[in-house]
Amino acid sequence: MSDTIQDFKKYTLKKIVEVIAQNEKESRRNWILWLFKKEDGIWFWEAGFHPEEVRKKDFFDSKVNYIPFNPVGAMIVEKEAAYFWSRCGDFYGNSKRALELTVL
Repeated sequence: MSDTIQDFKKYTLKKIVEVIAQNEKESRRNWILWLFKKEDGIWFWEAGFHPEEVRKKDFFDSKVNYIPFNPVGAMIVEKEAAYFWSRCGDFYGNSKRALELTVL
């Protein structure tokens, strides 16, 4: 599992930085890339991981409901529905996001 997570983090970091660097329409491009830079490389993911097996729907729901509030906690937006990549806009009827999600 740790090798899989390490590979996932490495791949996604590379792709995220690549997409941001190539997006000329992103007005915050230089600032975002600057935020990722640390003295010994580029950092995006928090170090380590603590996997937990999803065994119950309550646990799953708590994780799914936690995710949309991360941009608020990081002070990227004031309201969770204002975050472009969030699914919260659907709940408030003002969806302006880039991704369409399907409930499985």
